Amino acid sequence: MEFCVPGFMEHGEIEDVVAVVAPMALCISASMEDVWSQGVQRVYEAALPAFAGSVLELRPWPGGHAFTQPMREGAYKFLDQQLS
Repeated sequence: MEFCVPGFMEHGEIEDVVAVVAPMALCISASMEDVWSQGVQRVYEAALPAFAGSVLELRPWPGGHAFTQPMREGAYKFLDQQLS
């Protein structure tokens, strides 16, 4: 995030950003061999209390930095469930 929005991390950690999404539903897809997904379990666990009464899902996937067809299908299914 710091590379995208300069100074972003001066205001909190990534789990703080994830937590402010609540009470809207959120699905985190993460590739387990992706350097950018390292620590996703910690982020998920830290943000989870903010989603009491809402939905926060973590979907770990094998592989590297990619948004594969199975990941897309999982994301679409999540959106269908939440938007129906």
